Amino acid sequence: MGPFLYHDEHMKSSRLIIFGVLILDVISIGIMIPAFDAMRTFYHLSDWTGNILGHTITMTPGTMISLGIAIYSLCAFFSAPILGRLSDKYGRKYPLIICVIGTCLSYLLLLVTQNYWWYMISRIVNGLTGGNISIIQAVLADISKTPEERNKNFGLLGAIFGIGFIIGPLLGTVFMKLANIETIFIFGAVFSALEVIAIAIQYRETHTPDKTVKISLNLAAPFIRYFSMKPIARYLWSYLILNTGIFLFQAVMTLAISQYFGVPGEDIGYYLAVQ
Repeated sequence: MGPFLYHDEHMKSSRLIIFGVLILDVISIGIMIPAFDAMRTFYHLSDWTGNILGHTITMTPGTMISLGIAIYSLCAFFSAPILGRLSDKYGRKYPLIICVIGTCLSYLLLLVTQNYWWYMISRIVNGLTGGNISIIQAVLADISKTPEERNKNFGLLGAIFGIGFIIGPLLGTVFMKLANIETIFIFGAVFSALEVIAIAIQYRETHTPDKTVKISLNLAAPFIRYFSMKPIARYLWSYLILNTGIFLFQAVMTLAISQYFGVPGEDIGYYLAVQ
């Protein structure tokens, strides 16, 4: 089943909403970056030592915060393909709303208490509903009538990522200086709530639901299938390595700048915005 053949005005409306949602989504991620260093004190973290599989393991507060980022990425790695298939089966709108509600809920969970385990739960919730970007990419493919238009839309997507990761860390730094870390969580939740409202009211479905699509809970199957296809395996491995580097940079750089260069956590957004 192909995309809906909507009037151009409907397509323009969906395109505008999707790009608006995307920039709010990226900004809400970016504003969290300057908060990573402050989370160590917000959650009253100290060095932890324990025995895992017969080995003594010591984790610093920075490692404990980075572990939450890794848990988010792991959950999103497995959930995104399922959410993508759901959007093929039922249309893009409602799976996308579910994803953004999950993001909003994850920010609210960060506000519940200054308990490290609530932080971990929020990362799991955010990861399990982390199909925002993949569904947005599917929408852009739906509304692109020609290869040239597709290239234009995906090029704009990349530009929005760049802009969002400039604005987001700067806003996060301003919030940290003028208010506190809770303000960042509140604004992240507000941005996500605005996305839900915009999608629910203004987004016009761009994909004809295909009820024949099967949803498999065999999480390993799609990765084995696609990574074994020689024509695209090299691209997929390159994409995996690139994104691993990007997320590793985001997770480590904030803590490293503060710990090794003595930059106050609330100033880190300035450095990241001009990187």
